[in-house]
Amino acid sequence: MELKVTRPVNGFAPSHAAEAIHASGLVHLFEDRAQGPFGMSALAVDTLEALVEAADISLAAAEALRGLVLDELRASVSPSSFALPELQAPHRQLVRAFPVRVRMST
Repeated sequence: MELKVTRPVNGFAPSHAAEAIHASGLVHLFEDRAQGPFGMSALAVDTLEALVEAADISLAAAEALRGLVLDELRASVSPSSFALPELQAPHRQLVRAFPVRVRMST
């Protein structure tokens, strides 16, 4: 079994990834502590952009994992059955744990 992650050229879910990074509080932290001549320093902006890309890749990987698990479940269902496989609690937990989570401690 192999997990292949394909990320579209424009990203998998870049707006969701950016929202997660923004919600983490890192943007405000960088605004306060990594000031540059025109707001945030270039390094801070580059770091935030890299984090958004990493989060986007992790979302693509989680979706690929979800598809792989569903394929495995489909293989175990009789071809004559109309039953559609669903992710069960352990499967959902695995898929949810897969993406990167960014949290700020206060």
